[in-house]
Amino acid sequence: MKDYLSDLERVKSCRNRCIFCFIDQVPPGLRRALYVKDEDFRLSYLFGNFITMTGLNQAELNYIIDYKLSPLYISVHTFNPVLRCRMLRNPAAGHILDQLLFLKQHGVKFHLQFVIVPGYNDRTELQRSLRMLPLLRPALLSAGIVPVGITRYRELPILRLATSHEAKSIVLTVENFRKLHRAFYLQTADEFYVKSG
Repeated sequence: MKDYLSDLERVKSCRNRCIFCFIDQVPPGLRRALYVKDEDFRLSYLFGNFITMTGLNQAELNYIIDYKLSPLYISVHTFNPVLRCRMLRNPAAGHILDQLLFLKQHGVKFHLQFVIVPGYNDRTELQRSLRMLPLLRPALLSAGIVPVGITRYRELPILRLATSHEAKSIVLTVENFRKLHRAFYLQTADEFYVKSG
């Protein structure tokens, strides 16, 4: 336990190489803190920083449970294991549903985020992800559907923003699910409503 606690003295950094990583799109010459890719469950608990949980080992999961670090803020993006590995460019990213169910089983609550990347996790993949959400209640406190951010400093794979038609489809998909399942914990970012008109 002593070695583990000494390891926690440093902020854990993200080892993913997400296709949509916003930190990789920050312009040069800004303050150093803006380039930190944190994946630290302590910052998630204390400040609401989103983590993907890809870097968590069993000792850290046990630490979260033992010290009741709840709620956590977790970036999911998709529950499709193959697609999540592809989007996060990390072969260890496919177990998110099992990890969330484990947290639920041990009384840890969480807020989820889905960054929607057109052509990846929208349409049928978004519907698939939404169908998994009721399994996570009551540990799931909220789920946000947000658009991918793209800047001119991007050197990652080519991505695009949702069209107005796609934004409308996302809004309708989420609204229909909310009504059908009384999923008032599920919210769509304003950008999708504005874009869809």
